[in-house]
Amino acid sequence: MIKKYYKQISYGLSIVILLFFLNIQYQEKKMYEEHISQKLNSDIHRITISLVNNYNTYGEILDSGKVTKRQASLLRDYNRDIVRITDEYERIAVNFNHLNNANFNNETLNNAQKISSFWGSITNWEDYFDELDETLIVLDSELTEIIEYLWELHVNWLKAAEKNISGVSNTNNHAKLDGLVFNSYYGKDSISKSFWIDLIVDLDDKTTIFLNDYEIANIEEILNN
Repeated sequence: MIKKYYKQISYGLSIVILLFFLNIQYQEKKMYEEHISQKLNSDIHRITISLVNNYNTYGEILDSGKVTKRQASLLRDYNRDIVRITDEYERIAVNFNHLNNANFNNETLNNAQKISSFWGSITNWEDYFDELDETLIVLDSELTEIIEYLWELHVNWLKAAEKNISGVSNTNNHAKLDGLVFNSYYGKDSISKSFWIDLIVDLDDKTTIFLNDYEIANIEEILNN
């Protein structure tokens, strides 16, 4: 009897085993996706905070005519965050076939790196722990012009954040990120959505437009002028 139905039983068992392993693969993929999404949410939140705070800080510097220890340190470190996150998620996007590396220069990374180095040279790469509101440097006409260029670039970067990230707003030249709105919108499946790719691509587009408008290869030509 068993021999008579051996093929049918074997076929049925094969189907059950196949479905079992497919389910394991699905669960593993889902867990991996949730893990990556959690990290992605944290990093996109961080880069958005960096874009928002950089924009606000440049505005404060232009209004006051001076740079404090706190402001210089934050601009240095926030731009390092922009470098790290745009680099990491460009590679993830390429690995997931969401982005063609051959057509993407990541000008945001390249220029944020130079901006971070600029502020690093001003702070001598020191980490200040006291008297953070002490004036580090008073703007002269040359430095004021540089800050105006940097602020203009960050105006464009902030527009990319407003367009692609829920919770970002800019009222009366003061930008902010509403954490509650951000957290309620981005969940466990963020990696499968396109907002983070759109942000990186839009940042790159706006950086490229800025460079082309001023006919420069990178922001270093302005910083070292």
